Amino acid sequence: LCGAPGVDEAHFGAVEEILRSSGLVRRLEERQMDAFSAVAGCGPAFVYQFIEAMADGGVLAGLPRTAAQDYAASLDSEVQALIAQRDAEIAAAAEAARIAAEQEAERQRQEQAAQGGSSSGDSGSSSDSGDSGSDDSGSGGSDAGGSSSGGTGVHDSSVVSAAYSLIGTPYGTLDCSGLTSAAYGACGYSLYHQSGVQYSIVAGKGNLVGADGLVAGDLVFYARGGSIYHVGLYIGDGYIIDSIPSGGVQVRTLYFCDGFCGGGSPL
Repeated sequence: LCGAPGVDEAHFGAVEEILRSSGLVRRLEERQMDAFSAVAGCGPAFVYQFIEAMADGGVLAGLPRTAAQDYAASLDSEVQALIAQRDAEIAAAAEAARIAAEQEAERQRQEQAAQGGSSSGDSGSSSDSGDSGSDDSGSGGSDAGGSSSGGTGVHDSSVVSAAYSLIGTPYGTLDCSGLTSAAYGACGYSLYHQSGVQYSIVAGKGNLVGADGLVAGDLVFYARGGSIYHVGLYIGDGYIIDSIPSGGVQVRTLYFCDGFCGGGSPL
């Protein structure tokens, strides 16, 4: 659904309720309607061709045509079940990351408050310690989480905490772009689950930088044959958190995977 200006929530809800009885309903922006039409309108035709090709392969291998078609057609429901399972696992991981990010932010706030109290006490005890108290307070502020500058775009260090909480998650639960989507999603940012699209978002905002310009929380990208095939999350000092088939979500060096081609903030 895409609403025209002036459409209120009551009307939106009523139309959603009517259409939900016949299928999946989502709200989209006007700029997304062409992509939706291509996927939802043309997608079934491509799926049908794939199923027919699978059935033809079964016939060539000796199966009766009707049996081959039945077996191939059953893939549709199985794929839907796998997609639903993956989405549920990603949602659960994102929720766990969100909780971990909130806990880390609270810890940082308490730490900053404690540092501020200590600096204030030192400053009050001696006129000579005023400069030292000021320096300590500034240092505490720079270490705290939250939005920061540096590189290009907006950076949110809580995304790194969210990514750390996902370490050890199997690749089958969170692939590379699933990890970055979950980490950003835990901090309230919506990020499309596809590495090439994430690259386009960063590049489209003019935030793409080289290794020297990366800031903790930036996405980092890898290309092969001119196409983006992998994405990770930069955590600083030349390290990233990413997810690969052989190890799932782990901390690795920036150049562990081949084809590093830049990174930046998607915000």
